[in-house]
Amino acid sequence: MTQKPSTPSVAVSGMLAALVALATILLKLPAPIAQGYVHLGDTFILFSAMLVGPLAAPIGGIGSALADLLVYPSYILPTLCVKALMGWMASWRLDLRGRRALPRCALTFTLAALAMALGYLLYESFAYGFAAAISAAPMNLIQAAASVTLACALLPIARRISPMIKGGGRPM
Repeated sequence: MTQKPSTPSVAVSGMLAALVALATILLKLPAPIAQGYVHLGDTFILFSAMLVGPLAAPIGGIGSALADLLVYPSYILPTLCVKALMGWMASWRLDLRGRRALPRCALTFTLAALAMALGYLLYESFAYGFAAAISAAPMNLIQAAASVTLACALLPIARRISPMIKGGGRPM
């Protein structure tokens, strides 16, 4: 049986979705080869997984789709799906406790980020052809690697505040 999200978790989720959108729009580097950009929004999707668990799925999907609404409207639906999957995968069986938390986070986040890159590769293959899709893949992989690295660096912060968000408990 799944546990109902706490009020603080839901409130924080709305703020995190806004943070994902802002980080996607404002904290970016143009990637002309891929006709897009590399951004920090994915870092905050992964950070959300540490803070609110499976709520990272709607946070990632909605936050990133809102950014695409303003920047790349043709990508709204694929982004919603791909980033929601990324958020769900990042939170799946994630455990922030113990000495092995960092390697577990790194592995889980890497798989989630690779799923994001694969999701865009599949979408772009159907929408623009395989040659165009494969030319955008390196930038997606660079973004994935940067997001995983930065999110793992945020692990100590997440370990301190996650219990307070999830259930009003004390920091670890």
